[in-house]
Amino acid sequence: MSIEIFFTKSSIKELSSIDKESAILIKEKILKLSDNPKPQGFKKLRGRDGYRIRVGNYRIIYETDFSKYITILHIGHRKDVYKG
Repeated sequence: MSIEIFFTKSSIKELSSIDKESAILIKEKILKLSDNPKPQGFKKLRGRDGYRIRVGNYRIIYETDFSKYITILHIGHRKDVYKG
């Protein structure tokens, strides 16, 4: 069973501003989340809801119920993505 993936408008905009090579790796990682919303290296965020996974120097911030949906909240460089 595959989990549906949703993107916020801001996450789509953030992804489009990332270099093409990194964006391809990020998209592949996001697609794999639908089969496994808890991949190796995922972490629960502290101080706010959600989880994060690493793709090189980039981070994907997402929320999920682990059975029906994943919402991609933010995609960005590790130095910028956690700033609210």
